[in-house]
Amino acid sequence: MHEAWLNVVTSPWRSGGLVLAMSAIFGGLAGLELHEANELTGFQASFLRAGGYVALGIPAEGDPQGAARCEALNGQPGVVAAGAVFAPEPDTLETAPSVRFQRAAVTRGVLRVWDPRLRMQPSGERELVLGVALARELALRVGSWAILAGQEPARVTGVAEVERRNPQVARWALEIVPPAGAIQECWVEFEPGAYERGLAALPAMFTTGDKEAIARPYIRRDEFTRDPAAEWASRPQKDGWPLAAGVVAGLFALTAWFRRSELGLYLAVGTPRSSLMAMLAVEALLVVVFAVALAVAYALAIDEVLRRSPGWEEVRIVSRAAGSAALLALALAPALGVLVVRGSIAELLKDRG
Repeated sequence: MHEAWLNVVTSPWRSGGLVLAMSAIFGGLAGLELHEANELTGFQASFLRAGGYVALGIPAEGDPQGAARCEALNGQPGVVAAGAVFAPEPDTLETAPSVRFQRAAVTRGVLRVWDPRLRMQPSGERELVLGVALARELALRVGSWAILAGQEPARVTGVAEVERRNPQVARWALEIVPPAGAIQECWVEFEPGAYERGLAALPAMFTTGDKEAIARPYIRRDEFTRDPAAEWASRPQKDGWPLAAGVVAGLFALTAWFRRSELGLYLAVGTPRSSLMAMLAVEALLVVVFAVALAVAYALAIDEVLRRSPGWEEVRIVSRAAGSAALLALALAPALGVLVVRGSIAELLKDRG
């Protein structure tokens, strides 16, 4: 170990070059893994925000229990939120009779599906939630009063940003009503792992007698839909760590080739080949540890600059990629180094003046 440490620190150019070269190899592999993970994570997050796990239940026409059954889905295992939409109809405001828009009665749960970030407190009065576009057009905000044509005044208790999940509702006025009566649609957002099972079970919840209900995905799933789990499992660099380890071990063997007269001198003074292999293993360990640390640091730094602040999951991905290659390289490098100095000691020492 002492000889290995001296060999590393007394040859800074050689050791530094190896660290930089190996860190580039480890970091390149880790960077590819991190790029792929971030790309798939970003797609998954965008898919989730757009309503990728939202389903529409269409109850049998005229079913008087549709609203109650829909709202009762809240709190069920695998259900994030559920709410009912009654049939919308055109309407105007008495204060702006030329502005026509859609008015629809909804249960409170559907607002959590359309805009999960919406926060509102029940006012105990007649409540309206406006889409962003309608609120801007009519200059209304939370706390304003609105008088629909022929209706009692209602207080605006929320402005919903629904463009991502249901763009047409951006110009709707939504009246919050109790869950009772026949509805047009039941919007249900499932947890990702419960989506397929929930979608398949949804029609049975709204079928009454011989009147069949239907259910469909909000976002159509077809041959263009991505499968992040399958893409991650089949990523091309998944099995790149043995190749990276082989290149790193090859670099170490190349430096041993240029040091064969030095290594031959160890053999000439009686050092067993097993001890020589142990010394090379310690040298490789010192160099590889520094290379892995540098590779992880710059892969995470690039991710910080180009994408976002990396978390523990990104650290795990980078460390696993670089660490797997490093461990195999540590197993291969000393053996290759000893193979380089096989043969007679005289042959190894002939170039030493």
